[in-house]
Amino acid sequence: MAKKKAIKLAAASAVAASAFVAAAPAQTDAASNVAVEVSKAVTQMKKAYHTYSDVTAQGKFAPIADVYKEYNAAKKAYANAKALVNKAGGADKDKHLAALEDTYAEYIAKRVITYIDAYNYATTLQDKQIALEEALKNKDWDAAEKQYHAISYELKTRTVILDRVYGKSTRELLRGSFKADAQAARDSIQNEVSVKIYFDKAEGLLNDGKLEEAKAAMDHVADYVAKLDKDTDFGAALLAKVAAAKEKYEELSVPAVKSVSAINASQLQVKFNKAVDKATAENTANYSLVKADGSTIAVSGAEVQADGKTVVLRVAPITTKTTFTATVANVKLKGSLVDQFKLYSQVVTVEDTTNATITDVVAKTNSDLATSATVYFSEPVVGGALKVNGNTVAYVLAADGLSATISTNLDAAKSHTIEAINLTDTANNINTSTTKTFNVTKDVAAPTFSVSTESDSTIVLTFDKAVDVNSVNTGSIVLKDEALDTVSGYSVSVPAGYSNKRVEISLPAGTYASKATRNFTILASDAVKDSLGNKLASTQKTVSVSKDATAPVLTGIDYVKNSNGEVQFVLFKYNEKVTETANLGLTAKNYTTGATVDLFGTLTAADVEVLADGTTVKVEVKGADVVKSGNLEISTPAGFVNDRALTPVASEVKKQVVDFGAASATPLKVSTVAPTANKNEFIVTFDGVVTYSSATNPANYSVNGVALPANTSIAFDAATRNKVTITLPANFVAADDTGAVLRVTNVETSAGTKVSANTNVITVDDNTKPTIDKAKSAINSNGTLSLGFSEAVTGVTAGTLADLILTVNGSNVTVGAGNVSIADGTGSDAGKYVLTFATDVTAAADANGKYYEYFDVNGNDTLDATDIVVKSHTAALTAGTFNLNTLSSLKVSTVATPATIADTNDTPNLTAANQSVVIK
Repeated sequence: MAKKKAIKLAAASAVAASAFVAAAPAQTDAASNVAVEVSKAVTQMKKAYHTYSDVTAQGKFAPIADVYKEYNAAKKAYANAKALVNKAGGADKDKHLAALEDTYAEYIAKRVITYIDAYNYATTLQDKQIALEEALKNKDWDAAEKQYHAISYELKTRTVILDRVYGKSTRELLRGSFKADAQAARDSIQNEVSVKIYFDKAEGLLNDGKLEEAKAAMDHVADYVAKLDKDTDFGAALLAKVAAAKEKYEELSVPAVKSVSAINASQLQVKFNKAVDKATAENTANYSLVKADGSTIAVSGAEVQADGKTVVLRVAPITTKTTFTATVANVKLKGSLVDQFKLYSQVVTVEDTTNATITDVVAKTNSDLATSATVYFSEPVVGGALKVNGNTVAYVLAADGLSATISTNLDAAKSHTIEAINLTDTANNINTSTTKTFNVTKDVAAPTFSVSTESDSTIVLTFDKAVDVNSVNTGSIVLKDEALDTVSGYSVSVPAGYSNKRVEISLPAGTYASKATRNFTILASDAVKDSLGNKLASTQKTVSVSKDATAPVLTGIDYVKNSNGEVQFVLFKYNEKVTETANLGLTAKNYTTGATVDLFGTLTAADVEVLADGTTVKVEVKGADVVKSGNLEISTPAGFVNDRALTPVASEVKKQVVDFGAASATPLKVSTVAPTANKNEFIVTFDGVVTYSSATNPANYSVNGVALPANTSIAFDAATRNKVTITLPANFVAADDTGAVLRVTNVETSAGTKVSANTNVITVDDNTKPTIDKAKSAINSNGTLSLGFSEAVTGVTAGTLADLILTVNGSNVTVGAGNVSIADGTGSDAGKYVLTFATDVTAAADANGKYYEYFDVNGNDTLDATDIVVKSHTAALTAGTFNLNTLSSLKVSTVATPATIADTNDTPNLTAANQSVVIK
């Protein structure tokens, strides 16, 4: 880093005056006076130049104030002499003017002015250099980047000012003293700024969920990151930024549950970082809510929200403050057959103290009068009275409690007001009054529909509005054949899931007995109505339906790998929609060797599924040879699937490359996994040479399905190049597990051959330190504090614990000092520390007739300024415990070096010193 270079000044601020003294004696005539003034002006202009040039020739700078002084004097002398010459005229006028102009152009315009401009610019450049160095000193990296760009702009666009200065020695002095230093300062952090720019960009992209763009930004400066100097403050800060960005990228890249939180007493919100698979996300069996006593809270419904990443759970009403552990499992990623979100658990506390309100009222009619409306609430409700325009109305509450249907007459031309009185939510919060003004929507338009065919057995009528389901039947929608005779045996239905806008006409069996294509006429009468009662204009439409007599054709075979790189499903793609059959005799051979490959094992109907697109059949791979690789010949039996016309597929044989792993005859394997003498450290040995980058990537290893975090230590054995030592990071292993599974995937050779997916049973030790958990702590009715932790901890030793300090009403009280005792909790407090608070009391009343409960902090049995007053009374007191709710505040903290609190697996001490939890 270039340091600020002080401007070098000349030892003397003046130059020898003898060089500029006019030699001519004083003249008295006018012509002589003009000549003298011209000579003085010429001399002064040259003096202005020599004021700095004679000094810069010595490698120094003259004080800029001296240069300005002589420059201003030169300008004045030039102007005065020029005016005198023009006024006097005479034969020498042109000669005098030429002398003045030539000298000004050569010494002032060409030399002095360009020098002053350059000097001022150079000092401005130096200011930016100083600002850069100050920013680095103050660790203000944003300011450093700003000054970096400012200097870069100057160097790129404006340093030509320095190049215009007259005189080589002066130019080089300016460049060397200013430009070179600024450029050196700028260049010294070019690498750092390049990294900062792109990782700032990546940070913003990650916040916006744009993972691919963020990855591209991070990869763009990978070479610069490798060159960062961790021993400088800037480099260290950037490496921390890089690590944080990469960690966040990994976090966002892996499907994960972000949070579980309460909306109200009957609804929870589960947030995922990626869009979820609707079927698994709305399966209530994938959510469990377990209270501390082991009892559960029922989940009665789950609904994916419009963003695709949020699921709202409907739960049994939680009427009092309740803490429980919410667990989410088996929810899959949208569009994926195999990828799913990790098992997730979170402690949630529900305490609904918010009143329900009316959020909206929707009333529609096709006349001047609406007879009903739907009222929507902010949360599920269980009761209350509803009044419309001051009159109590009857209502029917929806099953989910989020809406109600009222029956009343509403003038469509007027505005109306609804009031809910004593509106009660599921937590028994009562809103004495909440109101909403609303209008009626008038719709008198008749419904219309279009006709299409979905298969050779189904005709679809698509309406522009929701229909009255009761108005749709074979009486209101008549199907006739070519002879306009009514078709026998057809049916009409309104299927669920289409907002009552879809009507299906199902053709009877045998419709195509005589023809492959038949024309039908649909007669829809005005008996068909929309949901408001608007009648359909009697409509006649025709449609042709062709029988599908062609069997489905297998167009291709694909496969899907799971997150461990193993093929988990084979996908059979057909040219039309198909249905499953019971003929599941799939076979596979290696078409190079002809050997049979046990790919599918014994399939059952549960192993085969037609996907939502209708043209893809997913079959689970469950045979004994699922890890084999090679070019496979997969055969499907005749009748493996049918099309929608029940035409069975023919037998098919497809040659398909299915990559189950390494194509080598001797794939790379993990030969051993052995523990070291250190806890949670293992040596993984491969049976061949592996690449450093893949072998030291934590993402290529997992323990019990949990990927290793980025701060895992993985040491590569450079001598053998087939071995790594993995040290699990602190706070990674939550409990002893002698049967933990270490999984290795995606480690590869330099040729790109990947290791066979491998699992090894290992023994791990709990290295997660406990923390004080506010959610598990509570003030009990008997005046004690149950102090809970993130996990079970060892029992209290000898009734005292020096690790804890209590801050009571703003003052510290040590546990075990006589006024706070501690013991192991029992019953519902098992696994917690129970702290019992005791106070001293004043034996006599003070001058105001008051007695005091207080903590005797200094132990002198006298109430004084160091003690903590809990409460005052006007009646005499007896010693004893008191209700903690009388305290204005209570905080639990740890000492600087906690020593005695360990979890039950003997992981010592709390996770960090000086923890503080505010209880109230």
